[in-house]
Amino acid sequence: MSPDHPMPIARGGDPWTVECICISCQREKGELTAEEFTQFLADVKKYSPEAQADIHQRMRAGGAFAKMQFAMRRMMAIKDETRRMAEQPKEE
Repeated sequence: MSPDHPMPIARGGDPWTVECICISCQREKGELTAEEFTQFLADVKKYSPEAQADIHQRMRAGGAFAKMQFAMRRMMAIKDETRRMAEQPKEE
């Protein structure tokens, strides 16, 4: 087990807020938030075992670009959902 910041310090996380995760997961997680990493793991399970192994290997090898692309897509999806919710007429 290894200490990890659920919100990476590089993305504004509190340096004193830590959780324990396995070392392998910490290597893959990189600068993803705990929520983003959990979603990433759920998404990876949709692929074949061979593809899953390849994805995990690439992430452990330092797929920082892929990690940030994933994080950006998640943030854009959340932003879009928030905007849609704000545009819905309010019930009285």
